[in-house]
Amino acid sequence: GGAAPRELGSLNVEGLADVGDALRRGIDEILAAHAERLRTDPEVPRARELRRPELEDHLSTLVSDLAQSLVIVGEAGPQAGMLLRDGSAIQRTIAEHHGARRHAQGWSEEAVRRDHRVLREEIERHVRSRLRSSAGDDARAELSDPMLEEAVRVMLGLVDRAEAISVRGWRRAALDPGE
Repeated sequence: GGAAPRELGSLNVEGLADVGDALRRGIDEILAAHAERLRTDPEVPRARELRRPELEDHLSTLVSDLAQSLVIVGEAGPQAGMLLRDGSAIQRTIAEHHGARRHAQGWSEEAVRRDHRVLREEIERHVRSRLRSSAGDDARAELSDPMLEEAVRVMLGLVDRAEAISVRGWRRAALDPGE
């Protein structure tokens, strides 16, 4: 858990705001693609029975808070680490609830992991394609730019952390059926 804020504090912040903005603009597309893929995924059999709001569950809140964190940190400079810790408290709560909710929906732990892997792939795909199209003729904004690569890597690290927390939430719910 504690590595992300330190890592973010030392980052070139400009790339983080760009990545956060690209993520924020892509939320609807990302979640639609995520839901579509889960419905046909053999590793997530319960997904077919759920309507899109149930499939999305807490994920739109999670992704928008993630995007918001990146933008805030990108604009914060020296306060970045502290702000990110605040953002991550919200993300922890949401991710934990998401895992517990998936347990209530009858998903296996492996399905919860798959849920997050698909989300991660869609986030990365959409953010990269948005950054690429907004780059246009501006060579500085090309994705080969190490600043943006690093920012994408940090974003994906936050997504991975959310997965670990969701799995923990799922396990906690599995141990306590009374919740």
